[in-house]
Amino acid sequence: MAKTYIREYREAAGVSQEQLADAVGISVSQISRIERGEREPRLDEVLRVSHRLGVAVAVLIGEDDEPAPVPVIGKISAGGSIDTSTEQFGEAEPLFEIEPPFPMPSDVIALEIDGISMWPRYDAGDVIIVSRHAQDLKTLIGFEAAVATESGERYLKRIVKGTRAGYHNLESHNAPVIPDVRITWASEVITVVRASQVRKITAHARRKIQRQIKAAG
Repeated sequence: MAKTYIREYREAAGVSQEQLADAVGISVSQISRIERGEREPRLDEVLRVSHRLGVAVAVLIGEDDEPAPVPVIGKISAGGSIDTSTEQFGEAEPLFEIEPPFPMPSDVIALEIDGISMWPRYDAGDVIIVSRHAQDLKTLIGFEAAVATESGERYLKRIVKGTRAGYHNLESHNAPVIPDVRITWASEVITVVRASQVRKITAHARRKIQRQIKAAG
């Protein structure tokens, strides 16, 4: 029977067998049997474990390498203005790191949502993954994107042309239009990790997990 790494990741996350059993919808004895390799979990059970622990399914069942962590470098507003002038790409320690749902390119960063958006739906605490490098604004006109403005603010908005050359309006469904701003950086959203699935990790926790897996192998 194939070995899983559910026990290692459960313990690293500080989740008890009782808590995991409740999330998966099976008994504690069944969780224990799965962790000992005496019972193979069904796909729906592995998916629930993945959601509860914030670990990719492939990692839990040992079929793939763990996706590289993505740094969350700051916050981004899905509604009104927030000050992000002290958060500079690549010039400060990230707020934290997250484990993405699947492997990502090496040049991505993540931003934590502040506020809410009704459509598309974003909630406070959701994390978006974007490219660190700016995209050509011409390719983003009419589309939703993460943007940084000349005045030091950061938004998740729909970009439309402004009334003057070099300026753009930022639109959303639940906040007034922000007119005629200069955009210094913009990137489309690669993926969204919902707040309930965000697993904040530290370098110490990552090293601990890897030591446990190596010892168990």
